Amino acid sequence: MNRHVHNISAESSKKGGDIPYLFQPVVSLRDGSIMGHEIQYGPGIHKKHTGICVPEVFSRYSNSGDERKLFLPLTGDVRAPDHFPAGEAAERIVLEIYSFVNIPAGILRFAVVFDDVGLLYPLSFFSEFHPQYVKLSPSLVRRSGTDPLARALVKSITEFCRTAGVDSIAEGVETQNDLIWLIDIGVSYAQGNFIQEPAERTDLLREEAYEFIVETNRRKNHINALPSEVYIANLCADTLTLPPDIIVETVYGMVKNDRDCFGYCVVQNGFVLGIITKDNLIQRMSGRYGFTLYEKKPVSALMDSIFLSADYKMPVNIVSELAMQRSMDRLYDFIVVTRNGKYLGTVTVRDLLLKSTEIQVASARCQNPLTGLPGNIVIEQMLSRCVSSDSPYCVLYIDINQFKAYNDMYGFEKGDRVIQFLAQTITECLPQNQFAGHVGGDDFVVVLLEEGEEAFCRTVIQNFTGRLSLYYNEEDLNRGYITAENRSGVIEDIPLISLSIAGIYDAAHYFSSSYLLSEELAKLKKLVKITKGSSFQIKKIV
Repeated sequence: MNRHVHNISAESSKKGGDIPYLFQPVVSLRDGSIMGHEIQYGPGIHKKHTGICVPEVFSRYSNSGDERKLFLPLTGDVRAPDHFPAGEAAERIVLEIYSFVNIPAGILRFAVVFDDVGLLYPLSFFSEFHPQYVKLSPSLVRRSGTDPLARALVKSITEFCRTAGVDSIAEGVETQNDLIWLIDIGVSYAQGNFIQEPAERTDLLREEAYEFIVETNRRKNHINALPSEVYIANLCADTLTLPPDIIVETVYGMVKNDRDCFGYCVVQNGFVLGIITKDNLIQRMSGRYGFTLYEKKPVSALMDSIFLSADYKMPVNIVSELAMQRSMDRLYDFIVVTRNGKYLGTVTVRDLLLKSTEIQVASARCQNPLTGLPGNIVIEQMLSRCVSSDSPYCVLYIDINQFKAYNDMYGFEKGDRVIQFLAQTITECLPQNQFAGHVGGDDFVVVLLEEGEEAFCRTVIQNFTGRLSLYYNEEDLNRGYITAENRSGVIEDIPLISLSIAGIYDAAHYFSSSYLLSEELAKLKKLVKITKGSSFQIKKIV
């Protein structure tokens, strides 16, 4: 249950008006956390009438103590933003736009959702209103389950949203199969009766749906995670084992009758004594006197006691390296996987190489091509781990001040070099076994799981700003500014680039989802960037 929940009942909603309303959660398809709720109105209430109760719903939700988003249908009854109170709470309200003809003037101070994207809004509409979310209509989601063209459309919209920095939301999720393909193509959020039916309370979420989302992502993350985080246990199969006293004739018959057999482990009391490979057994039994010599002997007489064994938590890339270092006569022997020294399963070299290649390809896809650092998928996984762990952590958001002006003045090639230099500076200053990722552009995320965040920030700023002479001409460097257009197109003197670092140290396990953590970081980042020059600010929650 979310830590920031305050229940709002339908009964209480009737006290200020005649229209009852319910709440349906919008959940993250990364970690199953509740990002917000959509208002759903009671029986007999048509959407065209719902605007009259928007102010009341807004007021009750914003004063409830719930810090998540509230999605409100915007209809023709809402003619001006005066219907809505101002203030910090208003930032949590998301207005659902059902068509592009009923957007009141001034509504841009709220986040906008484009509902029923299947209607294909013109691209100029997206460019003009810059939505924070795009909703995939229930009809489009339902068709995508069986219609390849509809699914291709959803995939294209999702890719467009990812490129534009917009979160996608799928409505009308009714089955596990819906969740599987939505998670697979990268849709950000979802809602629907399979996840949770509309209810009076805001803390309800079907346990089956939550666990399914978490488990599906866990399996997917075996591929999308860093190679060093994909364990060999994820590949091993619990194959048939042999006791050491079983006679060779019996084993030979088993091998001949099983065309897919690659060999067996000889196990006693849970411990692996040796292995029998199919090729080696056939070779030994095929000689002139082979069968006669070995048929009545125990399999322990033929087993190979020298074999590659890997602990179940050994990373796949390490096991692959060890396997390829074996002599040619053992190169294609299967690998034995153990847990606490005892037999767990086996992995074939074929499966190991296929998975290693798959991981490398996925890892390259998840890395930022400019810096080689992990990108958004891995960053999101890391943040989700932080908020779900019981240990303190510190997340730092690092970006470059005045970078656009520098890029415009000196060109993209030099701008890329500055970004690469910042990535190098961060990784050089990063303590061992800590995490750094590249969000994109000049934005970076660092996760520290041990103390020393302030010293890290100071060192990064000092090392970065201390070498700016490499990226400016002497004239600009001596003046301490460049003359260029600002974001409004006005020519002005713009300071040299500097760093802003916003951080959150959480030892109290305050955040219940990576979404809430990211939101708080974004707010803190705005405050830090007000300060001139390089600076950092870390909010500590203890």
